[in-house]
Amino acid sequence: MPYKLQIPNSDDWKKDTDNPMVNGFRELMEYNNQFVDDPNVGIFWYDPEEDELFGIYSTLASDMNFFYSNVFHAEVRTCHLMHYALWQGECNRGKDKRFQKAIPFFKYPRGRIFEVKDRGFVVCTGSWLKQFPQVKQMIIDEFQLPNDTEFLIDGRWILEHGGSDKEM
Repeated sequence: MPYKLQIPNSDDWKKDTDNPMVNGFRELMEYNNQFVDDPNVGIFWYDPEEDELFGIYSTLASDMNFFYSNVFHAEVRTCHLMHYALWQGECNRGKDKRFQKAIPFFKYPRGRIFEVKDRGFVVCTGSWLKQFPQVKQMIIDEFQLPNDTEFLIDGRWILEHGGSDKEM
């Protein structure tokens, strides 16, 4: 792992209160501490002007099921959420001005993190990543991926491509 997160002192979580529900929630939070360094799969966009990832959706890789891929001839997992669906939701929320209905979801550089069983983590992006090599470390840090994560350039994630076999 690239780093270990600093886990706050959880002694206060162990103190019983008069409310059994609160005690149960505290017990669950203490239990969840064991997962804070686990790697995530998910999707993201990159804003070259701000040099930052945005629109990040991640979930613990261990929470996702493996799917047998005929293409990989292996079991693979990633998050269920698709870029276009997250884009539409964020446009409706209107909190981040980069998400606009007038701008298609594939206008910004984007990518997806997969885990391939017995191979490790693979980040798929478009060729845009070659222009911005610093983004690799941002992705590793954000998704808590191992340093030996593989980066794969794939036509699905090139700019101006909506993810189908047809150019948009």
